[in-house]
Amino acid sequence: MLPLQHATNIEKVNATPYKFRFASVSQKRRMGGYAMSVANNIKKVREERNLRQEELATAIKCSSRTISRYETGARCPSLELALRLACYLKVSTDKLFKVVQD
Repeated sequence: MLPLQHATNIEKVNATPYKFRFASVSQKRRMGGYAMSVANNIKKVREERNLRQEELATAIKCSSRTISRYETGARCPSLELALRLACYLKVSTDKLFKVVQD
């Protein structure tokens, strides 16, 4: 595996090794189904708990805009935030990241 500074398919954001965004539209399209499954899972669990995005964001110490981006599939949570989400929502990370085949 190539070191991060030599990787050509991802772009480092904010100088932290855990935050990446897609470098090309074609990459985003390839991951689109996965990102939407994660997005739907997060939204479904949040709604089952009768939580607003703002309440969830405050509880896991992030912005409501971040939660919105996760739920629309624009971004996927970092490992740290995925663990916070799972702990707060009292579900396993497997449930949040499970991809359902159509």
